[in-house]
Amino acid sequence: MSKDFLDQLNKEIESSSIKSSRNSPLSDKNEKTHPIQIRESTYNELKKIAFEKNVKLVDLVESLLTFSLSKDN
Repeated sequence: MSKDFLDQLNKEIESSSIKSSRNSPLSDKNEKTHPIQIRESTYNELKKIAFEKNVKLVDLVESLLTFSLSKDN
């Protein structure tokens, strides 16, 4: 019985627009992002902080940059 349910669910997912969409359906923002280069040690520290705070790395970097830019003004 559970196999039938999983097969049906899999078919629904394959036919839905969620699979073809590159954005997560749980995503808050649909904003385009750009890659940046940072030092490996900084990246590791950011990943650690993001994990501890249970936030996405992109959201953490955005908030840090926004805070830093607003302090300069």
